[in-house]
Amino acid sequence: MMKMTKSTWARWLRAWLPAVLWMSGIFFLSAQSSLPSLETSWRDLILKKTGHFVGFGILTWLYIRALGFYGVPLGWRIWIALGMTALYGASDEFHQSFVPGRNPALTDWMIDMAGALVAALGMRWFLPHLRSPDSSDRRPPGAQS
Repeated sequence: MMKMTKSTWARWLRAWLPAVLWMSGIFFLSAQSSLPSLETSWRDLILKKTGHFVGFGILTWLYIRALGFYGVPLGWRIWIALGMTALYGASDEFHQSFVPGRNPALTDWMIDMAGALVAALGMRWFLPHLRSPDSSDRRPPGAQS
């Protein structure tokens, strides 16, 4: 078990606080009986569904980032983050069943998970291509060895 020194606690907080704040924002929006709407219903629908997609994609990215605190390999971080996002998305839809004027929707959860999957695939592709600035390997990205 990891000993939580002041420095370790600060690193843990930097790792997890963004995800917790983002989850709080999702919870807050889900607790509203109604959200502002656009005049055109199809534009409103697209905006709100895009919000689900992007919001839960960002949450997945924040989970992947936070799990790095524990030294979890990227592949495992992605799977764990997808599971955490699936659970949070399901709990968000369940929460909406208690909010007057709101209803849970399987399609919303599916859109949440589509955003999560796109974010996870993006991270799976993008993170291995990052090089630290102090890397001794100065070849440009994509160069053959």
